[in-house]
Amino acid sequence: MTSKVNFSQEIENEIMTKGYHIYSYALPVEDYPNSFIVENTPKEIKIGKRYTLRLFVKIENGFAKTIDSGLIDVKILKKVTKGFLAEVLTLLPEGFPLKKGQKIEVKREEILYEQVIQILN
Repeated sequence: MTSKVNFSQEIENEIMTKGYHIYSYALPVEDYPNSFIVENTPKEIKIGKRYTLRLFVKIENGFAKTIDSGLIDVKILKKVTKGFLAEVLTLLPEGFPLKKGQKIEVKREEILYEQVIQILN
């Protein structure tokens, strides 16, 4: 796999196997190619609320495989043994390993912040 960045072998393997990796602030900073500042993580994760994750995905364009990243939003559906079951709310491009509406398990340490939507009059 051609990548412009270096991840730990564990993260590289997860991306190659699942097609994606969700950033975890519980992992050592050396596991990622650059630092990502995480501030004000939620103290409590609430069912039915919307949260943001940083997703690293494998992109195949016919010539090479690369890893790209971006933020996605999920809605927490329920608590499960190792974390939470969440629904992907972000519309992602065709060919991504995750789709809007897909259910995924997320851990507390993968949740960056709660989305607060303000309604303007």
